[in-house]
Amino acid sequence: MHVETLRGPMNSEDLGFVLTHEHIFAHTEGLTRQFPQVWDESAAIVDARRQLQEAYDAGVRTIMEHSVMGLGRDVPMFLKVAENSPINVIVSTGLYYFDELPFYFQYQPIEHMVDLFVHDLTVGVQNTRVKAGFLKTITDKQGVTEGIDKLLRAIARAHRQTGKFISTHTDAPARTGLEQQRVFAEEGVDLSRIFIGHSGDTDDVDYLKMLMDKGTTLDMGRISANMIVPNDTRVQVIATLCKDGYGDRMTLSHDVQCACTFVPQQMIYDLMPDGKLTYIPETFVPQLIEAGVSQADIDNMTVHNPKRVFDRQGAY
Repeated sequence: MHVETLRGPMNSEDLGFVLTHEHIFAHTEGLTRQFPQVWDESAAIVDARRQLQEAYDAGVRTIMEHSVMGLGRDVPMFLKVAENSPINVIVSTGLYYFDELPFYFQYQPIEHMVDLFVHDLTVGVQNTRVKAGFLKTITDKQGVTEGIDKLLRAIARAHRQTGKFISTHTDAPARTGLEQQRVFAEEGVDLSRIFIGHSGDTDDVDYLKMLMDKGTTLDMGRISANMIVPNDTRVQVIATLCKDGYGDRMTLSHDVQCACTFVPQQMIYDLMPDGKLTYIPETFVPQLIEAGVSQADIDNMTVHNPKRVFDRQGAY
């Protein structure tokens, strides 16, 4: 099965070690256009290339880039980074808003949103040749508000038209993944064709099993975000789930950015002092193995589970 990347389509067999929820750049929407003096684009591109090369040297082969509207998506800039990077980058389409949608989308019918997402997936993003490889959506602690309900349903319909899978942002302590599954099921979505994101932000194993028992894959992301959940806890939760037979329904990611204006940089350092694209292959995977996770489950979470979802493309 082919997968769309910044460099064009590639065979899913060649995805290799995948980090399933990362960002090259994440911005407060519109900031760098309105106040360009806050952003040194040339320096950021050079540094992003360095970070991607370090990830490649650590064994990473593919990252799923989750910056969409609401996070300052800039695919032309991503292309500049990719020119000299060996990493495969799969970009996304969708929206990132916690509660109300931007005015434009509030006053447009849901099918217009669907058409925009489908265009990104089948024609190209931001007037480039790059096609999005997956859909990104969100349900935070505010839950399924009127705007978020509209967004989830638009994402579900674009998914069913194209077969491109869905990856989400959730607030795991608020169990919002269950609300996502409910809305997607109402729209006829096959729940085995979605990733529910940030699922590593809780030690509520019963909640995580409820999601996976419906066939959904969980992205156990924000690994190294010790201020949310200590990494020792993340290791133990994943080890417990693997021991209980769920190693074939999880993936791993950091949710880090090569550069970010979305929140103050010091906040990022405080939240994720180890927030590098190399942390999982170099530090976290050895910790999982020490906790008793088998190499087979490591390979599932980093290679086979992402590939399986990409292999299940096709409208229905």
